Amino acid sequence: MRSNRSFLTLGAILPLLGAGLASTALASPAQQTSAPLLQVANNPTYGPILVNGTGLTLYTLASESDGKIICKDDCLGFWPPVLISPGSSTPSIGPGVTGTIGTVTRPDGTIQATRNLFPLYTFSGDGKPGDTSGNRVVAFGGTWKLVQISSGATATPTTVALAVHEKLAAKKVKAGQRQTAIVTTEAGANVSLTVSFPNKHQLHHSATANSSGKLTWHFKEPKNASKGKNHTVKVSVRVQDASGETAQASVKFTAS
Repeated sequence: MRSNRSFLTLGAILPLLGAGLASTALASPAQQTSAPLLQVANNPTYGPILVNGTGLTLYTLASESDGKIICKDDCLGFWPPVLISPGSSTPSIGPGVTGTIGTVTRPDGTIQATRNLFPLYTFSGDGKPGDTSGNRVVAFGGTWKLVQISSGATATPTTVALAVHEKLAAKKVKAGQRQTAIVTTEAGANVSLTVSFPNKHQLHHSATANSSGKLTWHFKEPKNASKGKNHTVKVSVRVQDASGETAQASVKFTAS
């Protein structure tokens, strides 16, 4: 009885395999997948975060603000940059990606994707989508942080700016005059303010930054808080965000 099944001979299989291998070798990463270079994935710990086309977590280096490239040479073995395909002008993005997406030219001439002016990287220690082992690692000139989309935060540690009443522009005010400290940081961050006077007297205030990331506090120098007509007052602030990152700032002015 003759079988209806047919078989490929070894001679027929090898050319097919060769063609498959050749096409794979010649295909670029962009040709192998149509997935956007930058996407949003829901992480069980951090919520929506920025990932690459294969789902790996993306990070930024705090000291690389404004597109300044610090991660070079040995650093690249641990933190591979997210590069766009040759001939492309901007990174492709998926639904939900927020912030200012752009590019920066690296020292070797390759084009790296950026978000809010921070170059984007993956981490060699992450083996699969969902891994976040690079978050808050301190190495190669700064702190690395993943990009949380839900909060609009960049991959940088918490930052803080401190200003005291516009009358302090001259850095000199009347003793006992009410002053206003204005803190600008991340929305919902815990803020601790301390005002220090020459006789070691201090005023303290703790609160949470509003949805705009601002906190305003009015304070007035207590009686007998200083010795002498002219003295220096120091205002210090410390903030901590939801992930535990902290930042500090201070300003001094002269009271007379």
